[in-house]
Amino acid sequence: MLDGDPRRAIVEEAKREHADLIVIGKRGRNRIQDFLLGSTAEAIARDAHCPVLVVPGESS
Repeated sequence: MLDGDPRRAIVEEAKREHADLIVIGKRGRNRIQDFLLGSTAEAIARDAHCPVLVVPGESS
C-alpha cells in the first residue's frame, strides 16, 4: 500500500525498487474526461524512469 498521489507514489516506488517495467490499467473513459481530469496512467508513463505498459480496461 502506498499513500499519496498515485501518479507520484507509483513512479517513486518504481525508482526505489529499481523496476524494469510498470504495468498499469487504464479505465475506459471518454476523451473529454481524460482532457479535463487528466489520466493517471498517462502521467505515470510520462514521468517514469522505465517503460510503462498501459493495459486498456474492458469495453462496456
